[in-house]
Amino acid sequence: MIDKIFFDTNMIVYLFDLGEPNKRKKKVTKLLHKLVDNSRLFISSQVVNEFINYSTKKIENEITDEELKENLQF
Repeated sequence: MIDKIFFDTNMIVYLFDLGEPNKRKKKVTKLLHKLVDNSRLFISSQVVNEFINYSTKKIENEITDEELKENLQF
């Protein structure tokens, strides 16, 4: 059976926030590797909007509009 996993905003932000290397490596990256083969990962439009807001204003390495377009394509 394939599990359905919902990712919240924090998990997505940690993938891009270079100011949080421990959370990025220990939490999100390991979790994604563990889940990718036997799960379906979901995010909501609210999470996408929160990610855009947070990543363009509040993280150490703010993401440019071009990087957002590149990373948010489905």
